[in-house]
Amino acid sequence: MAVTSTSEIRALPISTSRLGSLLRHAAAPLVVVAIVVVTLVYVATTDLDSIEKRTLNTDYIVSRVSEHLLLTVVASALVAVLAIPVGILIHRVPGRGLRAVVLGLANIGQAIPAVGVVILLAIV
Repeated sequence: MAVTSTSEIRALPISTSRLGSLLRHAAAPLVVVAIVVVTLVYVATTDLDSIEKRTLNTDYIVSRVSEHLLLTVVASALVAVLAIPVGILIHRVPGRGLRAVVLGLANIGQAIPAVGVVILLAIV
C-alpha cells in the first residue's frame, strides 16, 4: 500500500502493559535492594579482620547510608529553594546580560563537583 499523503498515515496504538510499566519503574530500586541484601549477607557470613569488622558492620553501613540520604535531601531542598526562584526570575528579566551571568555561574556550579572528584582520584 503506497502512502499518497500524510493524512493516510495512522499512528500505531502504543500498548504498554501495567506489568511492563511497573517493572520499568521498580527495576532500579529492586536492584539496589538486592545488592544491599547480598552485601549484608556477605558481611554477616564472612570472617573479617578487626578493621573490616569496624567498617563493615550493619550499624556502620546503616549510619553511612542514612547520612548519605540526609545530605541528598538537604542538597535537593537547597536546589529547590534557591535555583527554582532564580530560574523563574531570570526567565522574566528582559535583558540577556544577566541571564548569561547566571547561566555561567550555574554551569560553574555544575562543574565544580566533577573537578572535586577528579582531584580526589588524583590524590588517591
